[in-house]
Amino acid sequence: MITREIKRMGSVMKSHFVSEVCMESTGIYWIPVWRLLENNFQLRLVNAQFLKQLPGRKSDVKDAEWIATVLLKEWARDNFVPDGNIQSLRQYGRRINEINKDLVRCQQHIDMILQRCNIRLSNYVSNMDSKSYRKVVDALIKAETSSYELVKLVHGRTIHRYSKSIIQDALEGDVKQSDRDLLLQYTQMFDLYQLQKQQCMDSMIQKCNELYPKAFFHIIGNLRHRQTFSSYHHIRNRRQYETVCHSSSPCVMGRTASTQR
Repeated sequence: MITREIKRMGSVMKSHFVSEVCMESTGIYWIPVWRLLENNFQLRLVNAQFLKQLPGRKSDVKDAEWIATVLLKEWARDNFVPDGNIQSLRQYGRRINEINKDLVRCQQHIDMILQRCNIRLSNYVSNMDSKSYRKVVDALIKAETSSYELVKLVHGRTIHRYSKSIIQDALEGDVKQSDRDLLLQYTQMFDLYQLQKQQCMDSMIQKCNELYPKAFFHIIGNLRHRQTFSSYHHIRNRRQYETVCHSSSPCVMGRTASTQR
């Protein structure tokens, strides 16, 4: 049903003094009808499973009669339909969820290519989204194949944890031009998804600031408070741990004993 016909249907219903409209929730097909009619009518969305209880042979006309009967007898139990602003925020949220899955898929493809080249860096870095991992991938795309040069791009913490020789061995592989081309494509896709995710988040933040400034301010304030509280306890526990370790060291214990004497 095209937009012009939906608007004409709304005009006809309005001329017959229709005030309530009930419709069946079938996939996403009800959404454009809802959008075009919500400003002029009291709309109600009913579960399709409930409306399927009509006995006999089904047709569009019989369905419409049954929905009208359900509405008149007040048998219909409405589904919750948020307002347009919340629906827009939901769209951004769903898109972010889709992008997160696409990002993981890109990372998996990149690591599969590196594994085919016998480069095992993912066995040693904390995650495939780390800076070290991306620097190595970018260097491989630029045709850098020396493990001696690649190991310089890995974070020092990883080097100290596993030793330089082990990381260097993990970076030694056989990279073909086709591997570089695919790595370039997947990294470009990854960057594009990251950009789109940030755009969605920026749009959500802007919309929340415009529509719900007080609630959004309180939510952000609570999140910052929790992060600060968590960081404070982490630092305090770490200081306590360092204090205990320091006081239990042989030098400090000896100094404490001599002080007591």
